[in-house]
This record gives sequence, C-alpha cells and structure tokens, in this order.
Amino acid sequence: MKNRGPLLAVKSKLQGHLLWLVFLSMAIPTLILGGVVLVLVEFPSQMAETNPEEFHVRLLLSICVLTPVVATALFSWAFFLTNRMVGPVERMIQELDARVRGTASGPIILRPKDLLIPLAEKINAVIAEWEKLKKTQGS
Repeated sequence: MKNRGPLLAVKSKLQGHLLWLVFLSMAIPTLILGGVVLVLVEFPSQMAETNPEEFHVRLLLSICVLTPVVATALFSWAFFLTNRMVGPVERMIQELDARVRGTASGPIILRPKDLLIPLAEKINAVIAEWEKLKKTQGS
C-alpha cells in the first residue's frame, strides 16, 4: 500500500481554505454563545439587583445585533471562497467546450489567485498532448 503521508495534514490550498471556512463557521458562533452564557452566568446577580428588565433587554439586543453581523460575515467569506472555486470550474468548462468545438486552442488560463490552478495545469498538459497528436496524425 502506498504511503500517503500524515492523515491530518492539509494537502492543498483549496483544502486549507475550506478548513478555515468550516473552522470560522464553528468558532464564531461558539464564541458568541460562550459570551452570552458568560453574561447570563456572571452578571445576572449584579444587574438583576439593580434592573432585571434592562439586563434582559441588553442581552436580547446583543444577540439580535450579533447574529446578523456574524451571519453576514460568514456568508461573505463563503461567497468569496466559493467564487474562487466555482469561477475557475465554469471557465474551464467553457474553455474545454470551445476546444471540443474547435473554436479555441492553446492552454486554459486562470486568474493567478484561483484555487484550481493545479487542475488547470493538468488539463493544459492533456490539451498540449492532444494538439500534438492531432498535428502528427494530420500530417
């Protein structure tokens, strides 16, 4: 059996980005919930003695404000990350379709920060071999 390296190693840039997204999706809500629980456990006795209604209003307001902010931040990050994955896939599909139709030739070019550049490089190698084969068979 082939040794694939450490089991818990991040093997690609794409995997690293996805892991950050998952981590942030878990960590941020957990930290917010932890803060809310801390407020509920630590400060109720002080505020309950002075003004319990104000305490509950502030707590509810904190939750109502933080939840949409966190959800928006996570959605924005997810959108940015998926755009870096889906955009190159869509471009590669269009480029490959153009090559199959014969309306384009040469390598597929992606943006420098796209996450699927290694896949595009492999596809470009296949395209180069295919074009070489076509030239040798055509001559």
